[in-house]
Amino acid sequence: MLLPVRKYRPEDTELLCRQAVEQFPEAADFVEQGKFNASVGPAETIEINGKPVVSAGIRIMKTDAGEMIGWPWFVVSALAGKYKLSILQTIKSRLYESMKDFGLSRAITDSRKGFEQSQMLLRHLGFKKMEKETDTHYFYELRI
Repeated sequence: MLLPVRKYRPEDTELLCRQAVEQFPEAADFVEQGKFNASVGPAETIEINGKPVVSAGIRIMKTDAGEMIGWPWFVVSALAGKYKLSILQTIKSRLYESMKDFGLSRAITDSRKGFEQSQMLLRHLGFKKMEKETDTHYFYELRI
């Protein structure tokens, strides 16, 4: 079952970071990043019972080679737990639809090492782990 989505608002990130699946030191940066991300691509919030549980979007970018790609981002509340399947279906549906709407065939994103929930979400969305990584992050790619 797909859940209701609405246009993303920056205050969603503030709320969701306080309830995030995993607390992380960069949470304050996510609020500013959320504002920026919403200005360079589609961004939406999934609600359950009128309350935000996930904010997500795609930052539209041009690679050095001139290819247009998406850089998906997600902030997931721990309150999302009992709705995992519906949230996964909704994110996947909106991600693929947004990529098609913007003519994107490829998306790349990263996940902090040790953040298993993030990596599991990416795998369930169809992302494949890339060979590229840093000391702190893995990179994932989706092709549609």
